[in-house]
Amino acid sequence: MENIVFYLIFNIIYHIVKSMLNTNNFVDRSKIKPLVLGVAGVAGAGKDTFFKCLERQIQIKRYSFADILKEEVKDECLDKFGIDPTNCSRSEKGQIRDYLVSYAKEKRESTDGRYFINKLYHKIKTEGDLNSNICITDVRYADYPLDEVHFIKKELEGYLVYVQKHKFSLDGCSVVDDPPANEEEERNNPKLLKEYDYIIDWEHVYKSTEAEIEKAISYHVSDFLICLKRDIRSKGIKINLQ
Repeated sequence: MENIVFYLIFNIIYHIVKSMLNTNNFVDRSKIKPLVLGVAGVAGAGKDTFFKCLERQIQIKRYSFADILKEEVKDECLDKFGIDPTNCSRSEKGQIRDYLVSYAKEKRESTDGRYFINKLYHKIKTEGDLNSNICITDVRYADYPLDEVHFIKKELEGYLVYVQKHKFSLDGCSVVDDPPANEEEERNNPKLLKEYDYIIDWEHVYKSTEAEIEKAISYHVSDFLICLKRDIRSKGIKINLQ
């Protein structure tokens, strides 16, 4: 009798352990990849608003090439223009935009586009986010073979999202897109339009409040996440989108 009881208990434990070790019954966390997004679009298109809406729906951290640039030139901008690039209005940013573009261009040209990429990667690594969902909100360049688009899509195995807004003309007969803010944007924008994986094209209504703009973009973000989940599922990729 004791042998029978022992056999039954052993058999139950054996099947429980076997079930737990069956890879079909649990998710292998080591195979879950972080989500990496790069966001492109002309100045004022809604890239930061896109991220604001995105982080309400999934857990994701923001990074920016421009944040590194602004920190580097902060003291000089305060001396020359009396403007803090890390904390300024849209109109103040317009006053220092040419200087920022010129400084960044010089750094990029001397490193084949890698200067801010390498600094941002170091920051992501230092903050322990290489395995976290991240969104880089200001992808602008595809000039060099290992430029920002390559960094997002190939090195980090991420996706490029292009954000653009359109509005109807006053007569309601034509659609007007926002023009590039400077020559650099005008030169690079066509390249980015050839590289994006997803596009957010939203309608800007004249005199919309910030809340109304966020609401408009939020609908597109929800649709984007549905498409993204479908696409990664079809490729057999596991990404944490909670």
